[in-house]
Amino acid sequence: MYLLSALVFALIVAVFAVQNAQVVTLGFFGWGQEVSLSVVIIGAAAGGAVLAILPLLFRHAQLRLKLWECEGRLDKLTAEHKRVRAELTRLTAPAQEANGADTRRA
Repeated sequence: MYLLSALVFALIVAVFAVQNAQVVTLGFFGWGQEVSLSVVIIGAAAGGAVLAILPLLFRHAQLRLKLWECEGRLDKLTAEHKRVRAELTRLTAPAQEANGADTRRA
């Protein structure tokens, strides 16, 4: 749904830019350049999209690192769980055998 809305917005911006194709002069700190208004509109939209995505990419990277850390902890805890389970089985096996022997005598 997000991708569809982004595509619709991009289409609207493109149609708007094509309909406003006159030449304008861009000025920035004494520098001036004549450029088509459609290029300015598309450039501004693309720049805004990039600026909007940068925080999302940063957060995505943070969450990936956290996931990687949690997966490492999960692996360690799983190994410890298996070790403790094996130790519990080893320690309770003699008691279960003794209980089984007592019930056979009766």
